[in-house]
Amino acid sequence: LVSQFDTPVVCDKMDKKNKLMKCIGAILAAAVVTAVGGIASWYIPAGNMNDFEYSIVTLLFQGIVTAIGYILILVLLGRKDVLKLGNGKSFLTGAIVGFPMLGYTLFSLIQTVVIITKEHYKPNVSSLFFVLYIVAIICSAGIGEELAYRGIIINFIRGVTGYKSRKGLIISMIVSSVIFGFGHLTNLFFYNDFVGVIGQCIFATGIGFYLAALYARSKNIWFNIILHVLWDLPSVLSELLDGTNHSVSELYDGNTTNILLSTIIEAIVFTLLGLFLIRKKKMPELTE
Repeated sequence: LVSQFDTPVVCDKMDKKNKLMKCIGAILAAAVVTAVGGIASWYIPAGNMNDFEYSIVTLLFQGIVTAIGYILILVLLGRKDVLKLGNGKSFLTGAIVGFPMLGYTLFSLIQTVVIITKEHYKPNVSSLFFVLYIVAIICSAGIGEELAYRGIIINFIRGVTGYKSRKGLIISMIVSSVIFGFGHLTNLFFYNDFVGVIGQCIFATGIGFYLAALYARSKNIWFNIILHVLWDLPSVLSELLDGTNHSVSELYDGNTTNILLSTIIEAIVFTLLGLFLIRKKKMPELTE
């Protein structure tokens, strides 16, 4: 028989086991949703669409399926709180602590719009596909990736390691950012650019760690989603309006050393910024 003195210990062990199983289940479910969304998109008929239009439709379909799937995972596993819109304070916190990325993103977006306006570029797709591409990016890169890597992975790992633990927070951030980074290996299917894609994976790992830190500080996944969409928007507009879609190697003139060195440095910078945002004296704020 278990005495009254042993009961809290037994309950604590059972609670940890349940949290661990829920964490593993959530991450596996997210992986299944990702795979199903990708595979199902292959079976969409091309019809009269050209290759670019077809890629937009498949990306949109995959984005919608995965976004809905991740939302269901959070709701069914008891973490619908992650989906709360939050208040003005959380958005303000995100904007303040995320100013380096937000500032660069807004500058890049304004610069892109100025160039496009000055050069009088016109969309290389119909208005319908122009809008569909923007929506596809919002669903896939914005909502989908943020819910998967920051919303699901970080929260369920922290559920196991404990929300009061800085070590647990860092572990969750490392796991989510590494998976996020090397999730970009799928770009090998679209670009014949092995070194460039590896560089992109390295950079994405660093930026993923920084995005995880922003989420930990703001506690508002929707700020991350908006920032992520804004980050991708300049390249999307360039692709839609002037037809440019450079590989990573093209951006660095094909120099392997420059690609790897630059992306490693950028990843380190963003990682250090992320660590600064979750420094020890901020732990009371991070565990509220």
